[in-house]
Amino acid sequence: MFRLIFLTSSQTKLAHARYLGEPFDIEIDGFRQKTYNANYNEPRIDSREELLDQSYKSAIEQCVKGKIPVESRFFIFEDTSVRIDALSTENSEVPGLDVKFWMQQTNFDELNEALENAGGNRRVSVRSDIVLHIPKKFKRAWQLDRDYLVFTGVQHGHITELEQEFDSNLVYPWLDNQSFNKWFVPDGCSNVLGSLSIEKADPVDF
Repeated sequence: MFRLIFLTSSQTKLAHARYLGEPFDIEIDGFRQKTYNANYNEPRIDSREELLDQSYKSAIEQCVKGKIPVESRFFIFEDTSVRIDALSTENSEVPGLDVKFWMQQTNFDELNEALENAGGNRRVSVRSDIVLHIPKKFKRAWQLDRDYLVFTGVQHGHITELEQEFDSNLVYPWLDNQSFNKWFVPDGCSNVLGSLSIEKADPVDF
């Protein structure tokens, strides 16, 4: 059994990570199970590299405060971003790293109108960056000169033309009707990600 600590304030993300780790005999503990300290600070900045680096430094501080031995324990945190091609440029992604806050301020009609005004391109990609902290003894064994590794998954697709009504999945709550998953149709699928069965969702899970 390999054990990881996941720094997240989202119970949905924690459930998702545990689901993904189970077939590989990876047991994932939530940070709040280990300490009452707050989770890491995630700055609202446009640079992905800088955001991940600042988030990592904050995560280290919180682990130390929570008496989690970072010299011997692995931990991860995750960041999801979205690029809507019609609204993005070469140097700026919309909504990018700010997708969680953007979703709170945007409804489907507003998004649809913005896409039509921008030429009608509905292509989009969803990206997940997972940062893995490497304890010192493993850095030496693996001959790494970095404190952490970043693993990236990207899923391409398009924004649905018609907003769909469906209930969030009670067993697999990341398949929901609240996040960007309610508008995102992955390539190869005919329905939005949030409405898919887990068997259809797994192969296109960013």
